[in-house]
Amino acid sequence: YTSMNKVIITKHASDATSSNVRASAVVAMQTLLEEEKTHAVLRPLLPSLGNLIHDKTDKVRLAVVKLLLHVKKIRGMKYYHVVPAHHLLVRLEDEGNRGNPTGPVSVALTDL
Repeated sequence: YTSMNKVIITKHASDATSSNVRASAVVAMQTLLEEEKTHAVLRPLLPSLGNLIHDKTDKVRLAVVKLLLHVKKIRGMKYYHVVPAHHLLVRLEDEGNRGNPTGPVSVALTDL
């Protein structure tokens, strides 16, 4: 389990050639979190995905916010341990500066 997760996080989540691969890596982690038995293993690995909140691609940023919304529902896990609160505030401000304050990433961020 752990080695597969590390490959997803270290290799696929940082794939500079494909935003689809980065987004899929985040979605894969969210899918794994649906099984309660994975929480202890994934908890220390999830912060490695935190910087993807600043990815250049909307699809990746939205996947990270959806992951955070999922983490928020899990008892014993805090979304702000995955992405620190100040990064979320900077992201919300940047989304507004992009001229799309009501875009999907901004809207999803306000649900946190």
